[in-house]
Amino acid sequence: MVRIKTSPASEIRPATRHSTKMRQKQHNPRKVNRRSIFKKSYNLENVMAAYSLVKSDGISIRKAAEKTNVPFTTLHDKLRGKNQIGSKWGRKSVLSKEEERKLVEHLTQQAKFGYGITVKTVRNIASDILRTRSSKNERRLLTNGWFQGFMRRWPCLKVRKPQRLNMNRATASSEETVKKYFEELEAILRKYKLQDRPDLIYNVDETGFQTEHTPPRVVTTKSTALNSLSSPRSATTTVLVTTNAIGNALPPYFVFKGKRRNEDLMKGALPGSSYAMTDSGWSNSEVFFDYLKNHFLKYVRPSGTQKVILLYDGHASHMSIPLIEYARENGVVLFVLPAHTSHILQPLDVGCFGPYKKAYDQECYHFLRRHPGQVISRYDMCQLLSNAHIKAMTPTNICHSFRKCGIYPFNPAQINIDAYQPAKGLEQLSTGPTSETTELTDLDIDGILSKYSTNNKSKPKKKRRRKMQYRAAGVAITETSILLKLKKVQEEREQSGAKVRRALKFTKECADAASVTSEPGSRPGCSGNTNVVEELNSSDSQEDDNCCFCGRWAPPKLKTIPGVTFVEWAKCDICPHWTHLKFCTKVSEVRKEDTFLCPHCLEE
Repeated sequence: MVRIKTSPASEIRPATRHSTKMRQKQHNPRKVNRRSIFKKSYNLENVMAAYSLVKSDGISIRKAAEKTNVPFTTLHDKLRGKNQIGSKWGRKSVLSKEEERKLVEHLTQQAKFGYGITVKTVRNIASDILRTRSSKNERRLLTNGWFQGFMRRWPCLKVRKPQRLNMNRATASSEETVKKYFEELEAILRKYKLQDRPDLIYNVDETGFQTEHTPPRVVTTKSTALNSLSSPRSATTTVLVTTNAIGNALPPYFVFKGKRRNEDLMKGALPGSSYAMTDSGWSNSEVFFDYLKNHFLKYVRPSGTQKVILLYDGHASHMSIPLIEYARENGVVLFVLPAHTSHILQPLDVGCFGPYKKAYDQECYHFLRRHPGQVISRYDMCQLLSNAHIKAMTPTNICHSFRKCGIYPFNPAQINIDAYQPAKGLEQLSTGPTSETTELTDLDIDGILSKYSTNNKSKPKKKRRRKMQYRAAGVAITETSILLKLKKVQEEREQSGAKVRRALKFTKECADAASVTSEPGSRPGCSGNTNVVEELNSSDSQEDDNCCFCGRWAPPKLKTIPGVTFVEWAKCDICPHWTHLKFCTKVSEVRKEDTFLCPHCLEE
């Protein structure tokens, strides 16, 4: 008989509990940071002190290690020359320090010129450099682990998202243009004694808004499908904002899209606000003239002895002759900023419109939460824009904007030097390589870096212009000399427009004449009708407008040509006469560089 020894119930241990806990540990092992375990508890100064104790004082390695808290093996290896003093812990980098330094300089230079390099491209550059050493690395591609170590070794680098910069702005924002602008501005401020009058230095600019807004960041779970309700896109509503250097802001001036004025659009507007209606919702010459006359001068009243300066961009709608003359009569100095430089020289663009748009997005977000199921219409925009105007146009933001643009206090050095780098880079690309661009050729990695850099092999073709008209930029257009130049440009435009209108009138008359039945024996046209040209030397055309050879507006040979024919003219380089090309002279085409003489001047 076999006896089985049993234990009481109290002595039975909960083995299942222990085994379950062990299984949990095995399935979910604790992650150990190996770097924290092997982190050094000493620095370079401790190593140098221990090294000097052994070499100079003759202390043993073990005592010197205990005294300076340096591991015995570390000090022993450095004394034997196995490891150099100052060497870092871990494996060596695949690129040498000199190669990485050149790579950092290349990344910095390309980013300043506006052609920054992405993370993937940096890895490709380093991989190409590695392949040039040995054929074993031909298929080797460095991973993100190498890039993270590269970023730790060079803390001056950082992955950033760049701002978009238009090519026109990059080209126009040169150091010479900005320097000339500040010289002209300083002369105007001294002329009218405005250096210490920030309350008389104003800036106006316009920006557009729509009912569709950018939603803010929200808090939710990781697995939630994230969406944010927004209003559908609508017509643009323009706001003209005016501020001065002392920190004050005038009530906004709204421009809505439409034909007729509607007072319901101004619901919830700030007291003193004005509005206008246009076909597109953007400002034009008439709207800007109305803004200056009925809105700006209503709050800003210059005296006979003290004038006011108004800075704004040089859009064509802001530079009409009646506007300039009216501003001169009312003591307003209109100063136009250089073209395509408002992102660095205009205070509202630099420090006010960004907070303004963010505040408007917040107002739209709160409006949709307060009114579920509704959308923002054009009748709600005025109230939302007015609330955002109060939050964004604070004295702190306004004064900081004028200070950052170097207007008040007057300081051209406030403009960051990096703002000129894109223009400088484009100039170097157009003129050819310089000392800065060829500095990378000292090492063998130049061919690799040049592969991933901008070059001047393909230059953009420039459009040929017949005549470069004067454009006011970076000057006060209310000055007499500038106003005379603008009037001359306007007269030239009117004359060229009159020539185009006469040519269109002549073409229309020829088309009308082609549909009339001609005399028997005349040549029929391709449409079945005969081309008949009536005598156009009526009282409408003057003798000076006729051809100097045939004495007519339309050449006589035109009657024998079927269909509609365009007649080209050319002006003589000696006398002021015009001649029909191909009909009254053997010349059929005159280019810009050619010299043309009428038949009378050729005979002489």
